[in-house]
Amino acid sequence: MTPEQQAPETRAGRTQISSRALDRVVGAVAADALGVATKAVHVRLGDDKGSLAIAVASPIRAVPLDSPARVARPAESGTQPAVTLVQRADAAQHTIKHRVGVLTGSAVGLVEVRLTGVRLENDRRVE
Repeated sequence: MTPEQQAPETRAGRTQISSRALDRVVGAVAADALGVATKAVHVRLGDDKGSLAIAVASPIRAVPLDSPARVARPAESGTQPAVTLVQRADAAQHTIKHRVGVLTGSAVGLVEVRLTGVRLENDRRVE
């Protein structure tokens, strides 16, 4: 019998992801997308018409306005456009939806990102 003639292999059983594991995956993805520690992110999972609904409450990382890195390349120079916190939160929302879907195989519906604060990135000087 040739490989084309053989019946496709079927496996009995199923794979399930516990709600706690799913919660941890979503928290880690959200923390990465928002640039903060995982412990700062709060996740609530629910149902959105059969899809996974995700609600994230988290601070977002930002560079201080008077930071040398920000002053060295202002938005007006044309080298890098200014990105608002709202735009970054929107990008994080899309990143969370895509990555969670890929990592878990779940159909992700609604993703809500609520910013609870700003974590300023400190410049470290080595002398």
